Amino acid sequence: MIKVIKSSRKTISIQIDKTGEITVKAPIFLSDEKINDYIISKKSWIEKHQNFNLSIINKNADIISKKKVYFMGEIVDFTEDFGRKIKDFASVYLIERTSFLAKKHGFSFKNVAIKNYKSRWGTCYKNKDITLNLKLICLNKNVIDYVILHELCHTVYFNHQKNFHSLLKSLIGNESEFKRELKEKSFILNIDY
Repeated sequence: MIKVIKSSRKTISIQIDKTGEITVKAPIFLSDEKINDYIISKKSWIEKHQNFNLSIINKNADIISKKKVYFMGEIVDFTEDFGRKIKDFASVYLIERTSFLAKKHGFSFKNVAIKNYKSRWGTCYKNKDITLNLKLICLNKNVIDYVILHELCHTVYFNHQKNFHSLLKSLIGNESEFKRELKEKSFILNIDY
């Protein structure tokens, strides 16, 4: 099933959620025929992303059903108090780790907050406040460090341009492995603990 949303936007786009549902966002003036043509032209892209999402769901069925959970990159049994435990652990570990990495690499930041975002692992504001997703605790230590360093680099370059990526690369090397891990684990963001 494909959901079409028409609005005052100027361009057409396709989004595929974690379950494989397709949403097409299109300008009001675009005909249904043009929208169908666009969908057909993106068929291989759609299939690729749906297959990726399906493989993640199949591979992590026990995590999604909350029989198991990721904690610091390891799969462990789920317990009813897991949500409280990760909040408590994240509020200490992530703040201490951010301070440690900032000091080690010469960054300065204002504050660190821990929140439960549904669509991002972290963010940095222009005033150098950093917010990290408490579900980072589900990932392994190297990926956690990557996200923290990514946000710390934004305290120097508030963009994703060449200077930003050069600085980040000087700290972590090739980031493609970390990006892949974050993409594969992004389904965790939608699990309520």
